[in-house]
Amino acid sequence: MKRATFLAIVLFLTGCASGGGHPPGTAVPMSSVGMNLGLGDLVNRPDMAARARAYLREIIAGGYTCQVRMVFDRYWGPQVLEHVVPVIRDEKCQLLAILTPGNQVKPGYDAALDLAWIEQALPQVRDILIGVQLANEQWQSKIDGNKLTPFPPAEYVQWHNALTPSIRRLAPGVPIVEGDIDGGWKEAMAWWE
Repeated sequence: MKRATFLAIVLFLTGCASGGGHPPGTAVPMSSVGMNLGLGDLVNRPDMAARARAYLREIIAGGYTCQVRMVFDRYWGPQVLEHVVPVIRDEKCQLLAILTPGNQVKPGYDAALDLAWIEQALPQVRDILIGVQLANEQWQSKIDGNKLTPFPPAEYVQWHNALTPSIRRLAPGVPIVEGDIDGGWKEAMAWWE
């Protein structure tokens, strides 16, 4: 059931983000769908915890499962850890954590810094993890008008392989979820192939 929920999360998010480009398929019940908890309305705000609580309660009231996917990387993760993770616990929700900025933040990925963050952060959220994702939209070249450098696939594999043993050690049994395809089906599928 959990793997079906992860698939539902990815499919729901890709459908919302792509603006009508979602391929046809069978709809899943809302109670099987987790939601994305975006950082844009949370970070650097004095009411971060209150906002997170309001969003989680809206998700629950809407009939969705209380599983949230959100950025939890070395840049924003400390704020999330301090202000949002306690709320996720209080509301009895689960977290699908995007652990790194991948290649979307200049100057690009840094395995040593990513590992340091993973070593620090994962033990503190292990109890609420439903899964982890190493990076967000590794194939993207444009988000909100920003030109990005897609993660070169061969380098992505090497980087992923460098981080995975630490994740497995720190969060045994927690799935590593990959396969973002939102924002452009053709480009994403070509990158993954």
